[in-house]
Amino acid sequence: ANKSVSYLNTIKTPNTTFIFSDPYLSELLNINYFDKTIRRSLSNENLERITSNDIIIWDCWFGVVENGISEEKIKSKYNLSEIKPFKIMVGNREVAYILLKKNNATSL
Repeated sequence: ANKSVSYLNTIKTPNTTFIFSDPYLSELLNINYFDKTIRRSLSNENLERITSNDIIIWDCWFGVVENGISEEKIKSKYNLSEIKPFKIMVGNREVAYILLKKNNATSL
């Protein structure tokens, strides 16, 4: 989480809205978890209406367990481009945070 937020701080803009569910990220980003103008929950509804200013932070716990959105689903269903993955092994378990944004390319 720390490495992903450090990277986010280098690419975010004043217009960035974050979409994520891990409450700890709000602390690291120094934003109000409940302010919907800067953070929305990682949900199918919010992913359906993303804009080019949004940065999505998918993680392997809240994304899957709390929101039912697997890594495969978020990469294939919502027309997103991966910005950068952050994955480490903690014991026998992989911990993953993946940063994504709306894919602005249109297909013909």
